[in-house]
Amino acid sequence: MSEPLKIVCGVLSTYERHGWHHPSITQFFADLPFQTGYAFRMVPINNFQPAASGRNVFCKNFKDADCDWVCMIDNDMAVPANLFDTVKDAPADAGIIVPTFYLWDQSASKVTLCWGVDVEPAQMVLGSPVKSFPPGFHELTKCGTGVIFIRPSLLRSVPYPYFKYVYNEDQGMVGTEDIQFCFKAREIGHKIYGNTAVKVGHYHSVELSMLWGWAESVYGKNNGISVYALDKNSPAGVVSEIEDAVGPTVPLVAQASPATAT
Repeated sequence: MSEPLKIVCGVLSTYERHGWHHPSITQFFADLPFQTGYAFRMVPINNFQPAASGRNVFCKNFKDADCDWVCMIDNDMAVPANLFDTVKDAPADAGIIVPTFYLWDQSASKVTLCWGVDVEPAQMVLGSPVKSFPPGFHELTKCGTGVIFIRPSLLRSVPYPYFKYVYNEDQGMVGTEDIQFCFKAREIGHKIYGNTAVKVGHYHSVELSMLWGWAESVYGKNNGISVYALDKNSPAGVVSEIEDAVGPTVPLVAQASPATAT
């Protein structure tokens, strides 16, 4: 029998994450002892502000741990029961792996996939506007850290602090800690992969009138298809997805957080 994958999980919560965590996180760790093939430890990352500080302390403390992966989970992520399958049969050269998850870009009024790529996904059918990543692992240029798996060996080679915001001369933030971490890792030869096999929810507050305007602008345009497009203007370099539908229902991925909706 093969050795189980050993994963140390840190869950960000409290001050820097507004004091709550999604119920699916509790359910996931309550059910995890009944799964086979994995050994795990869960560590709360709380009372750090900003979030990058908590990420740095957690990763520094576990970079020498006897584990295969270090995993960080933000409190607003809805994690599925198969979350650890994100790193199942991972590429040998993978230093970072993320599942599929989205964010709501309120400044641009769109839903975006938190994967950075240099080349758009291929067309599913020649001549069709529908594009999709094939099943499996795909190399990325950058990624979000809502849920992220990192090999401890990477943390031993990337200069500390791992996560660092970038500010301009006016002290305005021009670079987020997740993207800067990806840049540093790739600069010294580590590879980042996204895995389409696992999809994670992401809850955020959304200004509803803006969301409705976005929904009205896209529904019906493409006869119910989903379209991916490379967003070169985004600071995260993410891939955008328009999720069209026949009816007027707003997609779940774009719904407001139940903790803040009224």
